[in-house]
Amino acid sequence: MAESKDQLTIDELAQQTGMTVRNIRAHQSRGLLPAPDVKGRIGYYGDRHIARLELIQQLQAGGFNLTAIQRLVERAEETGDNIGDLRNLVLTPFAEEPSEVMTLKELAEQVGEIDSRMIKQGIDLGFVIPLGDDRYEVLSPTLLRAGISALELGVPVDTLFDVFKKVNEHTRAIAEVFTKMVDTGVVRPQEKAGLPPESFPKVVEAIEGLRPLATETVMASFRVNMDTAAEEAFGKILQRIAKEDLRLNGHKKAERQPKEPKDKKSSGRRSRRS
Repeated sequence: MAESKDQLTIDELAQQTGMTVRNIRAHQSRGLLPAPDVKGRIGYYGDRHIARLELIQQLQAGGFNLTAIQRLVERAEETGDNIGDLRNLVLTPFAEEPSEVMTLKELAEQVGEIDSRMIKQGIDLGFVIPLGDDRYEVLSPTLLRAGISALELGVPVDTLFDVFKKVNEHTRAIAEVFTKMVDTGVVRPQEKAGLPPESFPKVVEAIEGLRPLATETVMASFRVNMDTAAEEAFGKILQRIAKEDLRLNGHKKAERQPKEPKDKKSSGRRSRRS
């Protein structure tokens, strides 16, 4: 019979969290993990240990090293700061847009003709997650609607996915620039200072402020660059259209003009001789 979550052995804890027993013991020896409840000679772990290990994994994925995590955890416990605040910030989605689960048939009804290659491209870009039984989780319905609008305008599917791929690459790079800014500008200086008591709220505030700051900066920059790009691109398009229109109109005018007979001059000569 399986043990309940508050009665997990270290092997069961490792299985539950996807970590190795060795790593769990290492975290415990560093003071990152609370001691287990010991009964007899066996240590038992519960929900608080699972939550702490998940937090460590999430902070590591966010760029924090184990020393910084250890100091943040220690400082939070000393000052009474809620370590869950940092966890919630790391886990909170950047935009409050719920995903949608759709069947392949439902996707086809919205997109039109759809094939396995299109689905694979969506999965590779990280926009779609396959759930099995022809069911898929669309992480951004807004992005799906944007793609449908582009297809309705006549944009070819391959061109659309090329654009999505480039946008994904650029936005990923932008996201990394902003997170690195907070890491090098706020977190690391706090680490060098030995993470004083006020460091934890500063780190939380920096991560929390990163979201609106990044959104406003990117949107403002995009508006300026989109206006400039549109002026340049569509100005060239209008020039091409004007040239083509002039060329076609020139041909039409030439076709409407009466053609002079080829033998007009020779016939005139014959009439003078007669």
